[in-house]
Amino acid sequence: MGALYFLILIVGFSFALIFEGRVDEEKELEIRILEKVFQDLTGKKNIKVFVIGPEGQDFAENIKKFSKKLKKVKACGGSDIVYVAGRYTKKLPPECRGMMVFGSRREVLFRYSNAVGSFYWKKGRPNLTLIRERLKRMRIRLSPDYNRFIESLKESHRERFKR
Repeated sequence: MGALYFLILIVGFSFALIFEGRVDEEKELEIRILEKVFQDLTGKKNIKVFVIGPEGQDFAENIKKFSKKLKKVKACGGSDIVYVAGRYTKKLPPECRGMMVFGSRREVLFRYSNAVGSFYWKKGRPNLTLIRERLKRMRIRLSPDYNRFIESLKESHRERFKR
């Protein structure tokens, strides 16, 4: 009987390690993708990110753990980009107005007029959305590799209301 408990404990512990490893891989993949996207959006090698939102602490920890090129800053004024982590429904702080905004949810694109894009997971797959009109307004030119991720705001609104 003791051997059965021991076997169950080992199998459960192994499963937990495998699951945790998978979660870490997804977090690292997300940070690596955002690192590349932020570099291309800002034209800078090292990016200062002001993080706001309920999942901000987790995102900041992932930056520390997985990125050498992203740095979390404490004030919006010293940042290159504002990252909205999680479901954040408040207005951005006044010092963030006019700054480039990026989010972890698609809704960020509809809530903030300076939101140029979002990166989120849907059905276990990463999704990147960039808004054509806002990229143009901010004079951001991206390589053709991004074309499949760029949508018109009108198309995005239409798709939003289909759901």
